[in-house]
Amino acid sequence: MGIYSLVDNRADHSLNIVTSDFQKYCQIENREYNNIELNGRNIGLYKLHTSYKIINKWMGRIYIFGIHGVIDSTINSRDFTISLKYRGKFKEKKPFFQSKENASFAKKFNQDTELIEICKEVDFEKLVIQYVEKRKQWTIEIWPNFGDFIWMLIPPLRYMRRPSNVEIENVNRLMKTLATITRNLKE
Repeated sequence: MGIYSLVDNRADHSLNIVTSDFQKYCQIENREYNNIELNGRNIGLYKLHTSYKIINKWMGRIYIFGIHGVIDSTINSRDFTISLKYRGKFKEKKPFFQSKENASFAKKFNQDTELIEICKEVDFEKLVIQYVEKRKQWTIEIWPNFGDFIWMLIPPLRYMRRPSNVEIENVNRLMKTLATITRNLKE
């Protein structure tokens, strides 16, 4: 039993707490270590799960909270990625989606005013939308600025930022809107 096993268990407990806050919109279906599956069908997703990305630091660890969704698709296109570029209200005027491989689909995301408004309200590190031709599915990754778990040995520190009800509602709206847009996309 290593030094991190106790910390990993506490982080897993933290993941359970944060994910439980989403049960108003999506019920938990399965819990495994560092992976919690939710029923995303209510918001238009084929699959939905939460997990932590673990970053080792000297004398500590950071567990970054992520929400991952999958949406079935009918489009015929090669693999491509669309990323959101937005660093907050003070640095940039509005969120902007871009793609090196498929600018026309990124443009469709940028033209959706509801999506842009929701993105202004969600405080997150990263939002990536990928289309995978082989599976005919969209994958959505959201790394919000809540739900992370931080542990340090010196000074002794253990911290988790729980999301507010507004943040949970905004992430739910974001996932639901992305599901609607991706299902309605035509080539």
